[in-house]
Amino acid sequence: MAIIGHSEFPDLSGLKSTDKIAAGYKGDPATPKSVSARAAQLDKFANQAKIGDLVALPLKLQKGMVALGYISGPYAFTKINGIGRHTRPVDWVIQIPRTSFEQDLLDSLGAYNTVAPITRNGALDRLAALAQGKPDPGPPSGEEFVTGREL
Repeated sequence: MAIIGHSEFPDLSGLKSTDKIAAGYKGDPATPKSVSARAAQLDKFANQAKIGDLVALPLKLQKGMVALGYISGPYAFTKINGIGRHTRPVDWVIQIPRTSFEQDLLDSLGAYNTVAPITRNGALDRLAALAQGKPDPGPPSGEEFVTGREL
């Protein structure tokens, strides 16, 4: 599973907007802007990420490695070691070294936001290739450039 922090927020089930999530904040005093930013991350994780979306997760316990997988189920507030955690089930398909990624894709993975769609430079297709064990084909050039995939 994928787990996101922010234990200062309660179970997000039924909270379907950043504002509703922010209203549930129970942590140490913080600025409204800080609470809103964290709530926006949780909203993306719990409500906006969809089953089948590709996840790239830099691994904290295996330095230099990134896990790739696909979200396989809905958000859940799960007790882990007695602590409520925000989780999503993920079918992990591969762990690869950071050196497998071209620099522009690494830069996107290292963005400030914990949860963010990565769309520039054909990222979705490139991550899908990496998830299949293929090399990063690099950013498209010229007229091939697209951001994201049309629905």
